[in-house]
Amino acid sequence: MNVLKAVAASDFKCDFQHLVSQTIEIMACYGSDCRYRAVSPALTEILQCSAETLVGKTDSALAQMADQPADLRAY
Repeated sequence: MNVLKAVAASDFKCDFQHLVSQTIEIMACYGSDCRYRAVSPALTEILQCSAETLVGKTDSALAQMADQPADLRAY
């Protein structure tokens, strides 16, 4: 990747994360490793946890943290 593409990708990532963090909608941005990269305030309010708790985690890790029954974790 050349320098211009790297800068453009970095700018896009920052812009997208800013968009997600400022929206009133329930929204999350995932990375290629299925981990949360950015979450909206509405999502943190619904889940009753901080963005720091969600970012970097996978859905299965969050399900285990919530100590939900196994049939709900599969969802």
